[in-house]
Amino acid sequence: MGVTLRDNTQLSIGPDTELILNEFLFAPAQGQFRLDARIFQGTLNYVSGVMARLKPQAVTVTTPTDIIGIRGTHFVLTVNKE
Repeated sequence: MGVTLRDNTQLSIGPDTELILNEFLFAPAQGQFRLDARIFQGTLNYVSGVMARLKPQAVTVTTPTDIIGIRGTHFVLTVNKE
């Protein structure tokens, strides 16, 4: 499944993926940005949008073992179910 968020962030989610988008706030006029996602299993292909360029520290993806702070523009993540 593919999802394009309001700031043009692209999330491509593979089969059997469990992902929660906890928070998405994109209000550039107010300087408010936040993207917080959690992946429990499966595959995520992430391509950053405007938010990651304007305020990269506002974007995080949490896995069962770590938190990924987004500083680049593209990554693929696979989480195996334990």
